Amino acid sequence: TDGSGISLLEGPCSVYLDGDFVGRGVIPMVATGQKFRAGFGIDPQLRAWREFVSREEKIQGGNRMVTYKYRLVLDNYKKENVPVRVFDRMPYSTGDIKATIGEPKDKLSEDKEYERAFRPLGILRWDVDVKAGSAAETARIVDYGFQLEFDKDMDIATITGSEMERTGREYLMKRLNAE
Repeated sequence: TDGSGISLLEGPCSVYLDGDFVGRGVIPMVATGQKFRAGFGIDPQLRAWREFVSREEKIQGGNRMVTYKYRLVLDNYKKENVPVRVFDRMPYSTGDIKATIGEPKDKLSEDKEYERAFRPLGILRWDVDVKAGSAAETARIVDYGFQLEFDKDMDIATITGSEMERTGREYLMKRLNAE
């Protein structure tokens, strides 16, 4: 929470933790008393990655249904359990494509701010505990899937990572600033 008594202007920042430089970032416009998130670099003792599991496609009536399944893998090389907030995203559409998440084994976060501002945009968040020394075959796994439903005559295309990052960030910032 900004307790400085002055508003913070949006712009680039250099981040230090315990006097050590840990990275660069961008800080949003923050009003006095407003909560905001600040990153303090990566923790090399925690590792995470995403695995594609499967893709299934079927036609049902006049619609094409495409189901994707993914696995998030979390390794903890520390000697203590660690609470981890895991984010991923699923496709977001306001048009002719309906995107729905399946029933993940781990429940999505019930944080009210997340449910209001981010969940409707296809941002997925889990708050999980990763046990000490869990890696490889004992890694913490988060399995989930989602389904896209659209007209069977419609084709969908994939955009590149840089296009997705740019357009997703621009849309998210506009949406958050509007609220």
